[in-house]
Amino acid sequence: MIRVLTLLVAAAVATVPAAASEARRGRRIGRTELARISQEAIDAALEAGCRAERVRVPGAVSVPAGEVEAAAIVRTPARDADVAATVVLRVGEEEVRVALRADVVCPPPVLESGDRVRIVARAGPVVASAPGIAAQAGRIGETIRVTNTATRTSVVARVVDAGTVEVEM
Repeated sequence: MIRVLTLLVAAAVATVPAAASEARRGRRIGRTELARISQEAIDAALEAGCRAERVRVPGAVSVPAGEVEAAAIVRTPARDADVAATVVLRVGEEEVRVALRADVVCPPPVLESGDRVRIVARAGPVVASAPGIAAQAGRIGETIRVTNTATRTSVVARVVDAGTVEVEM
């Protein structure tokens, strides 16, 4: 079984059949299967709606016998880009790291620097809001810096939609 994990987000679990002989001596993950596993891990690790469109792996890899967990180490780009990533295939205490490249496609920002926003803060049942201005562009789910226009203080908030950001409390 190959379980896809990320450093920040849990992902789906995919099953890979293994023959009895592979269970004793380990197995080789072919290039096509490695690309699929890598794409799932990268998609789960990317933020703000970005996704891997094409993954280029160097070739097949051999892994020890047992359940394989896959995790991706990748930085979410600011726009569509060809990015470097590392996929970590973990079997028990052993790891196999695969360096690869992926074409990452990201949705456009819903906020641009200078856009007026509503800053929302929630503490249990209490909700407070204030007017603000985005200091950075951002996609839904991204964290950006905004300025509260009432107090002129700068805060970090998560983009909720095209006109709303939420301060984490």
